[in-house]
Amino acid sequence: MLLALLAFVSNSNWDPSQVSELSINWQEPVSFEVVTEPVATLINLTKLVMFDFHFIRTSCFFGTDNPVLYFVGRLLTCPVACALLLCAWVLQKMLGRHKPFNTVLNQCGVMIFAFFLSITRATLIPFQCVENPNGTSSMMLHPGIICYQSEEHALFAALSVVGVVTQPLAILVLATYVIFTYPSRVAGGKGLRFSTRYRFLLHRFKPSSYYYGLVLLYRNAIIALLPTVLVGVPEVQVPLMGIMQTAPWRTQMANRVDMLLTDLLLVTLLSAGPLLLLDEASSTAVLGHHKAGGGSLSRLMKLVILQHSSVFLDSDQLQNLDLLFDIIRTSTKNVVVVLTGELLSRSWCAGEIVTAWKNDIHTVPLLCEGFERLSDEAQKQIPSLWTPHQVAQLASYGIQLDDVNLAYSWLQHELTPLQMARFGPVCGREKVVVELMNVCGLSSRRTTSKTAGHVSRPRILILSSYMEAEYLSACEVFQILLQAHLHVECEVVHDFQQIATCKPFAYYLIALLFRGILRDEDFIKLLLYATQTCTSSKRALELVPVVADSNFEVPNVDGYWAL
Repeated sequence: MLLALLAFVSNSNWDPSQVSELSINWQEPVSFEVVTEPVATLINLTKLVMFDFHFIRTSCFFGTDNPVLYFVGRLLTCPVACALLLCAWVLQKMLGRHKPFNTVLNQCGVMIFAFFLSITRATLIPFQCVENPNGTSSMMLHPGIICYQSEEHALFAALSVVGVVTQPLAILVLATYVIFTYPSRVAGGKGLRFSTRYRFLLHRFKPSSYYYGLVLLYRNAIIALLPTVLVGVPEVQVPLMGIMQTAPWRTQMANRVDMLLTDLLLVTLLSAGPLLLLDEASSTAVLGHHKAGGGSLSRLMKLVILQHSSVFLDSDQLQNLDLLFDIIRTSTKNVVVVLTGELLSRSWCAGEIVTAWKNDIHTVPLLCEGFERLSDEAQKQIPSLWTPHQVAQLASYGIQLDDVNLAYSWLQHELTPLQMARFGPVCGREKVVVELMNVCGLSSRRTTSKTAGHVSRPRILILSSYMEAEYLSACEVFQILLQAHLHVECEVVHDFQQIATCKPFAYYLIALLFRGILRDEDFIKLLLYATQTCTSSKRALELVPVVADSNFEVPNVDGYWAL
């Protein structure tokens, strides 16, 4: 119970030791001059959480009551605790109880994370100065030390600067680096080791909210700054207490009404917060594609782009073409047309292209393998492939057949396309996506998912047939989603050499099943090779089949004999 209370105090916005510093004339039940023994114990415990060791009378041990010594003790509290953890780890290692170094690193990280508010406040103590009647200012904690004029305060300030740089600032820089590089680490296959090393920062929250640890650290840093910035006006730190204390209105009733209205405003704002609707349709790019020919590729591109900016996939809104065209017209800056074999023959894709052309939206054609430019004659024949209902549906949105012909000519002959290779390593497709983002004016933080020299040690292997490019893209999408959900390194394997390299580290083999996959001889050979017992690890991979195609059918007995 006591540990839970200390953890709450150290991670919350509320600093109990600051309550006694507010300039409020407390009534008898809560007076800090006359307190009962349990209340005094609670106050002393909160001081201990804030590294205030005055109440334990350290002068009895050191023979002096030096304020600098107290301050140095506060600054060294966390480093000494981490050093003790390191010594304990070394001792256990000498005794034969081997533990990974990440264990002591995470223990120290948990302690730093829990007491970050206390660490930051301790380093800023020399700058908490209050004004004196003679115009000078002195330290709040040590009123006998004149701020900015005495040599003793200069020593305090120097120690404070060293403490800020080596502790809270260094912690914030490290945490910022970890959070901002974590998505690229996961996408690059190094997420497992990275998240294990920084488990104290990443594993306390849901995978989708991995960044919240950084939010808490910055929030606590701002909270620690408030007593320093607003040290002369403590009522501002607690606005409602300021209203109750100063009572600015002439009548007591007016002051009470003011307080109640302030309460009502806060309650109203807090209650209305969950009802706020964000404009999810607003995006920096729209990916227009043919679902059968480029659905998985577009989904892969969306996952990569989402690490840097917002993007909208048109297949997510096919049930409402009006909204789809309106998003292109009013809520996006770029349209990316994924040119696959049958895209230009689809009516809703034609509507997207015409809408972008009419409204002068920046459009980038992405030329994929298998796409062939249409001749003028073939281009004019495209509307004959549509049903009367589809033609009427486009006309209801102001899209005429002549507009389609002109927009197709604009797309194929006036715009500069980017080339997208559908096969090969995924890093090639990611490079094209990064180039695409640069063309669209979007910032990117990385170039590829894997750094040079990276040795993959996946726990899960993903295998499928690569007869069609969409199958490979589906595997790559599955890899990204699985890594983000499990925080485990995964790898899409393409050949025998890659399987042999990754197999000693892997435990599971996931086979994505598509229609006709069992007739692919290359897939069968790779599957048989991957399921053999590994000579180095002396274990066989556990096979996990996943049906990724609704048209996949399990063969009957005759079908197996035919295979």
